[in-house]
Amino acid sequence: MESESKTLGEKVMDSPYLMYALIILANVCGLIAFGLLIYWLKEYLGDFAFDDSRALFNYHPVFMSLGMVLLFGNSMVIFRILKELPISKLIVKIIHGVIHMSTILFIILGLYAVVERNNNFGFNDMYSFHSWFGVFTISLFVIQFIMGFVSFLLPLLPEEIKRTIMPIHRFVGGVTFILALTTVLLGLKELTIFLSGGTAGVYSEYPKYGDIANVTALFFCFFGILLMLIMMNPAFKRLGDKQKVAAE
Repeated sequence: MESESKTLGEKVMDSPYLMYALIILANVCGLIAFGLLIYWLKEYLGDFAFDDSRALFNYHPVFMSLGMVLLFGNSMVIFRILKELPISKLIVKIIHGVIHMSTILFIILGLYAVVERNNNFGFNDMYSFHSWFGVFTISLFVIQFIMGFVSFLLPLLPEEIKRTIMPIHRFVGGVTFILALTTVLLGLKELTIFLSGGTAGVYSEYPKYGDIANVTALFFCFFGILLMLIMMNPAFKRLGDKQKVAAE
């Protein structure tokens, strides 16, 4: 009776087909942004290499955007992505945790790339908005991961406490993702400023590297906006295993 009373617009907004369309569109935007970033770095900052400190730095934005934006973003919606499949919630929790662990691995590699470059060339650390936001966001992410692992994956807490913690976990996760996206955009802006005035041209005179950076930033934003739309729609949430049985 409840579904029959819904308007056409409400039925569309609650449709799993809309959710999967948004997930696909979000990831298309994310992959375009990631591909543009790699092209932009190779075109204007040189090749990628582990045996050369200057080329090693290029892995920093690649690993950080891959981990803290693309993987983290998809990890947030993994419960929704897999909700129509006959997979237990425990298995989805494990997948969620594995993606987060992969994100931490890319964070370590990304930090190594920038710290190694700075140490070898005598550059200062921790002087910009980007670096401060980055350290704060990474700290929040790691704390969130540990708290989530202890609270939801290990069988330590009663269900009542888990239900109380869950809204906080979701809120902190969403805030951390927004901060991660902001940090990536700040880093992209910082690199365009470094390029300004060199052989690539002044940023305010609309050089090609500036246009590519701006488009890259927009696609990262599209990725984040679409994922947040998915997270905000309660109809896309996955039911617990017990709730599924009751609904059936």
